[in-house]
Amino acid sequence: MRRQTITTIYVATYISKKEHGVTVGGYSNLRAVKLNAQTDYSDLDMQEYGQTVNEMIKLRSNQLPDIAKGDYIYFTKPE
Repeated sequence: MRRQTITTIYVATYISKKEHGVTVGGYSNLRAVKLNAQTDYSDLDMQEYGQTVNEMIKLRSNQLPDIAKGDYIYFTKPE
C-alpha cells in the first residue's frame, strides 16, 4: 500500500572552510521545495503489529527539484 502527499522539503548546502588550521562550516542556501513524498508500507505490518512501519520514502516531482549532490534534505525547517 502507498501513501502520498505533497509536502514541503527543506534543502541546505553545507559549506566549510579552514580558519587557523581548523575546519569550520555551516549550512547555507536554505530553500524550500514542494515534492510528492511517498511512503510505502506493508499490510502485513498492520496485521501483525497493529501499526505500520515506513520502509521507504520516495520523493517525486514533475520538474527537476533544486537539489544537488551533497545537499542535505530536511522534512522540518532547520533552526
